[in-house]
Amino acid sequence: MKKLLNWIKNNKFSSLLILVILVMLLFKNFTGGTNYLTGSRDTAEFAPVAMESAPGKFAEIDQNSRMVVTSSNFSLLVKNVTEAVDSFLLKAGELGGYMVSKDISMEEYAYSARISVRIPSDQVDDYTYFLRENSLKVVSEKIDGTDVTDQYTNVNDRINRLKETIVKLEEILDQAEDIEEILRIQQRIFSVQDQLDSYIGQKRYLKETVDTSLISIYLSTDELSLPFTPDEPWKPANVFKRAVRSMLETAQGLGSLVIWIAAYIPLILLTVGIFILIKKLIRKKRNQ
Repeated sequence: MKKLLNWIKNNKFSSLLILVILVMLLFKNFTGGTNYLTGSRDTAEFAPVAMESAPGKFAEIDQNSRMVVTSSNFSLLVKNVTEAVDSFLLKAGELGGYMVSKDISMEEYAYSARISVRIPSDQVDDYTYFLRENSLKVVSEKIDGTDVTDQYTNVNDRINRLKETIVKLEEILDQAEDIEEILRIQQRIFSVQDQLDSYIGQKRYLKETVDTSLISIYLSTDELSLPFTPDEPWKPANVFKRAVRSMLETAQGLGSLVIWIAAYIPLILLTVGIFILIKKLIRKKRNQ
């Protein structure tokens, strides 16, 4: 500690310069949503989007039928990003699906894109086959399923009970004679109807997510820029890919740091100049 203090006393200019740089970098990192050292965006942006699909359509739930919502994510290496995006969207339309979102960007190393399409459940196999056949490589493919049968059944039961409640309230309303009582019952009916409409919307949403599948597709001409989900816990090749990604991010961060320092040199010099000037004025005043 003593050596550090002595170094600071003997190298005041360097110490001040380092302090100013650290303060500016910390201020920028803590006040912005973007990491300016690495130039990366929030990882949540690349997080997998929940997608739904199911093997078939049905009317109501019984003990032998299940409602399964699946999430599907593909990372594809392609030769040309824009052509691949157009091809995938065109195929989705041919199968009765449609585009949900599209984002094409030019990253530092390659073009990349992310699209989401909703496909009829009975056409999902054909569409995923088309994705595999029209890409250079499937870097990763992940499908997770969630059973929502119980949730659908509960919503349906609540809808039936609310409908019965409205019928009973309307019967009471027909027999009511007092104006205040009539208004109170009508208000109660409106409240129950609002709850009923909400549950009907939930039921419709659950059925739609079963009848169609939302598939998220990441595309790039650079395999290292694609989101990656390993199929096995550990593979040397996968570890090497992640190491290369980390190395590139570190190099990019160092480059960004150099640029930041170069951009702030005028301000740093101005600050140091003012500090030296003030120090000289103080010394001059003391000598007088």
